[in-house]
Amino acid sequence: MVFLHLGKISNIKVDFIVDKNDKKIGYLSPRNDLSIENLNALDKAKSDYVLLNVWNFKDEILKQFKCNGLKTKVILPFPQINIINNY
Repeated sequence: MVFLHLGKISNIKVDFIVDKNDKKIGYLSPRNDLSIENLNALDKAKSDYVLLNVWNFKDEILKQFKCNGLKTKVILPFPQINIINNY
């Protein structure tokens, strides 16, 4: 969330945030008003790119994307910028 705020990333540039925590789903993120959705939102959106801010969970999340059949490019901004084809 800090990265999104400091990078001035808002709902104009990003459609929504995905989180596994059911207590966050349906709320808006602070300061940038991005809606917080569950993983199913990615399937519905058919996004070309996903910005992955939790790079320390990259392997787990990419595995989950593959298990769910999500085919997208994943942008990892940290520790250095990298784009992964998740096919």
